[in-house]
Amino acid sequence: MVTSQHPITVYIKRVKETTLMQLSEINPVLSESLGWDTESAQDEEMVTFVKRSVVYSEITLPKSEFIKMKNDEYSDEYFAEQIEPKMITDDVMKDFGDMYNEYAVFEGDIYSMTDDVMSMCDFKWEDTITNAKIQKVKFAL
Repeated sequence: MVTSQHPITVYIKRVKETTLMQLSEINPVLSESLGWDTESAQDEEMVTFVKRSVVYSEITLPKSEFIKMKNDEYSDEYFAEQIEPKMITDDVMKDFGDMYNEYAVFEGDIYSMTDDVMSMCDFKWEDTITNAKIQKVKFAL
């Protein structure tokens, strides 16, 4: 009989099932505190198109300016104020970025909550608008 001095450890990963909550099930106090217009969001006569796109912009600048930005205490602000406004997206770069666009269509006017829907809901992106189907807002909890 062979015995090992090294115990074998088995890890079992529990898969938690995601619960989907309809917009109508969300506590109105929470909805209001987040600034959501739930009445408009549940309007079955309206839909909201959302487009996720990739934008490629560019700029050529002296290496010294790049080094200056990197060494600046507030380099993010320096970039946002001094460099980013000068960046351009020409037609070729726009066409290249458009190859990666994706679309989702939601029932209702979700304008007041689109950012939250993008981060907290379970939905499907489509590569063309013609493939997109109207989806209900369902929060993944």
